[in-house]
This record gives sequence, C-alpha cells and structure tokens, in this order.
Amino acid sequence: MNKIFMAMLPVMASTQLVNLTDSNNVINKSLDDLIILDDMSLKDVKVNVYNLDQEGNFNKNRLFQLFLSEAKKTNNDMIDNLNAIFKDFLINQDDWYFLDFPSSYPQIDTTIFSNINVFYVGTGNFEGSLSFTVEIANKSEIVKDLLADQFEKNELGILMNPKSEQNMIDLIFKYNPKAQVTSDDFLIKEISYYQITLEAKESSKYTGFVKFNYTTKFSLDWTGNSGTLRVNAYNSEQTKYWKQKFVFKSFLGKNKFLDLPNNKIAFSISGYTWDNKNDWNYFENIKTQEKELIIEETVITNYPISMNIDSGTNRIYHREYVNINKMKSDLSVNYEWINNFEFEIEFHLNVFAYATAINAYWARTESNVRIFDFIII
Repeated sequence: MNKIFMAMLPVMASTQLVNLTDSNNVINKSLDDLIILDDMSLKDVKVNVYNLDQEGNFNKNRLFQLFLSEAKKTNNDMIDNLNAIFKDFLINQDDWYFLDFPSSYPQIDTTIFSNINVFYVGTGNFEGSLSFTVEIANKSEIVKDLLADQFEKNELGILMNPKSEQNMIDLIFKYNPKAQVTSDDFLIKEISYYQITLEAKESSKYTGFVKFNYTTKFSLDWTGNSGTLRVNAYNSEQTKYWKQKFVFKSFLGKNKFLDLPNNKIAFSISGYTWDNKNDWNYFENIKTQEKELIIEETVITNYPISMNIDSGTNRIYHREYVNINKMKSDLSVNYEWINNFEFEIEFHLNVFAYATAINAYWARTESNVRIFDFIII
C-alpha cells in the first residue's frame, strides 16, 4: 500500500486493560476510566451543617455527601469525577474508608477548618485517597430580628433594694411594656448593680444582645434600741450588757457591691450616759454644759462605716470615771464581711459600776442608745 492509501484507513480505537486481583477473582479495570483520587485538588469547599445538626445525631455519611455536593459548585473542572464519586458512595459506602474526618459538628454559631482524607478500598474505577480542606460552619440561615430592637428604653432609672436577678428583669419590662420578648428568649450575659446585658438564646427568634442601665439604691429599715441600762454598785461590781446585730445582703456578692460609688453604711445615734459623779453626758458632748441646754438628746447623724474592708471595730463613745469607785459606759460597733454575700454590723453597749466598802458611796451608771436612719452613702 502506498502512503496515501494507508492514511485513508480508519484508525481503530485501542483500550488497555489491567488485571486486578480481588481475593480469588480477576477483575478487568479500564485504565481510561480509572480516577486517580490523589490527583484531585479540590478548592474552596465550604459547607453549613446547621440543618444536619438540627436532625439530631452526627451522621458521617451525610456529611461526606454534603462535602461532595458543595465541592461540585466550585470545582467545575472536576465535576465528572465528583459525580462519579458521589454515585459510587451512595451505592458502596463500605468501599470508602475515612482516614481523617470530623467526629462531630461544630458548636452552634462557630466555624472550623478540617482536613479530610478518604481512602478508596473498593474494586471500582477509583484509586488512592481523596484529600481536601473544608470550612465547616454551623449557623442558622434563618434571618432573626435583633434583640436590641425589641426594647424602646435602655435607661431604667432607679432600682430599689434588688434582691435577685429577677428584680432587674422586672424593671426592664416595666419600662418596656410593649416588648414581645419572654424569658425563654434570652439569658443574662453580664449583671451588676448598674448594668445588665441580655443575650438572645440560639433557640429564640432573636439574635445579638442588649444592655440596660440603672441606678441602684438601698433603703435599710433597721432600728436598734437598748432601752435604759442602769447598774448600782455598793461593795460590789455590777455590769449590764446589750448588743444588736444587723446584716446587709448583696445578692451579687461583695465585689460587685464595692464597685458602686456608694459603698458605706451610715446611721444616726441618739442617747445619753450618766453616772453619779459626772451627771448627764449626751453623745457628741460639744455643746454647753448648762443643764437647760442638754435636756434634749444630741443626735450623731450619718456615722459612717466603710464596707471596703474585711472587718473592723469602731468605738463610738467611751465615758469612764476612775477613783476609789469606778463607773464606765462604752458603745462600740463591730463590722465584717462574714461571707461573700453578707456584711454584718453588731453594736455593743456596756455599763459598769464598782464601789468599795472603804467609803459609803454608791457607784451608779446608766446609758441609753437608739440607732436609726441606716442608709448607704
């Protein structure tokens, strides 16, 4: 044949076959159809597993199918191979072995990056392992309203004597009566005596957070009254004693209370001391000693106690006569944080008289204390 004739002959297609041994069977696999998985370089694989997560338990097979489906959207040059892998995996899931693969979905509203390596162990037209990196998000695709948009007022004015977090919540809805939000829609993210931050729950139809401001004030309805304590001593020692305790409770704890600019307890005191040597002596004895001017009790107002220390003792007054006979009146206050939530104040009044038989004089002492108008300053 001449060269022209030879060129006119049809070219016959030739297909190479390779023999693969599977147990005792010999399988013919076409090299032209063989997909080398290691040669596939997938890019930009991103998935959102929110809907899968809502179905319940983690499903590895469903997740791999989602990876393949999303990979087809950004890897057009490998779409035929990806379709072939997808179809084979649906039928022969046991032919695909997961070497590197997530064991759970990401937490709600988080994103992770994961390296995937799936090895083919079947006898079909695949060889090697498919490796790629995937960005896995778990975010609701439902458009939610902002929690902050549900409230008209964020400045809530005065909050009196809060005893629980619910007091803050009640104040929010007092100033925002039209809000359709319920307590099932949010959780308390941060709380103090001047601000509270609410954050929308994942299960709610809202998103984000909202802050509210207020000014906390405390009114303390405490009063203390010793009544009249009097002792009369002759050739003896006589004592009478009175004490009264008050406890201030900070349900948010010591440190959050001390964050307030006003963190002292103050109170007013009235009363007197008397003994049969020095006669009457009213507290805050700075006035004239003329009797007609000291008939009224002198009042000490806004006597302060700092709550910024763990404990302390203040002597409010001390009156003492010492000679052969002895007379004494003493008022003090002890205070301390007895735990992280309670600040205790305890008043102590002591009257004492001693007289010896050497002389014929009695020793007499008397005192009366009234404590009132407790405030936080």
